[in-house]
Amino acid sequence: KFYQSTEALLAAMAAGDVDLAKPVESATETIATIVPAIEALKSSGYQYTSVPSGRIEALLLSYSKYSVFGPKSQYPTKTARKIRNAFLKLVPRERIVDNVSIPVKLGRADSFVYPNGSRYYTATIQNNGSAGYRIQDVEKAAELMARFNTLFGIRVNMVFDPNNFREAIVYNLISQNAKDAKIAFLNKSSADYAKQIAKGDFDVYVTELPLAGTNTSALGSILTSHTGFKSKSVSDIIASLANDPLGKNSSQSYADLDKALFDSGYGLP
Repeated sequence: KFYQSTEALLAAMAAGDVDLAKPVESATETIATIVPAIEALKSSGYQYTSVPSGRIEALLLSYSKYSVFGPKSQYPTKTARKIRNAFLKLVPRERIVDNVSIPVKLGRADSFVYPNGSRYYTATIQNNGSAGYRIQDVEKAAELMARFNTLFGIRVNMVFDPNNFREAIVYNLISQNAKDAKIAFLNKSSADYAKQIAKGDFDVYVTELPLAGTNTSALGSILTSHTGFKSKSVSDIIASLANDPLGKNSSQSYADLDKALFDSGYGLP
């Protein structure tokens, strides 16, 4: 039987109407939300096996005219880049993963392109630049921000769904050391958070993304997202992938894309 959504399928499982099922990820229903729901059904006798997700949760930085990270901010382009790098160094990725892994243990993603089950994953993450952000480095962030003579630090606003406990955890964990790095990290969320994101009125937000190497539609979304992200190197790589329909050079191009996203300060998976 076909169900219109994974939510409907899970409801049928809870009612005992399903013996065997294969929930499918979507933009709103991912492994991170599906597995905990199935965990809750284990008392009814259900067992499950999961596979690496084709989607990840990522912290993205804004390049809009409203953002301190953007090219049109009050800071020159090179300075805005250093502020982006300092902020990303401040993100405690391991602690975030540990704290949002409730009730199911989640794994850290180190790629915007491949899931950790891909045969290309290990080789890609060794060279994509993710190693520089695996461990929170407050001292390096503070060093990068030392040039700014501000009393309260550079203001960085995060917007998130106030009803999403996972996103609230991300904000709280980053904010714990923000002052040490001269960053005034503020919660700018409201009931209209979705409108704020659509308008680009934020510096940082958390969202779910399809991995570019598993979903070709994700390539276009990189350059058309609410972040206003622009990068010539990224655009050129995406164009080369579009011109390679048979995928003769796609594995190297995807690896190059992953590195370019980390190098440009797109965000963190």
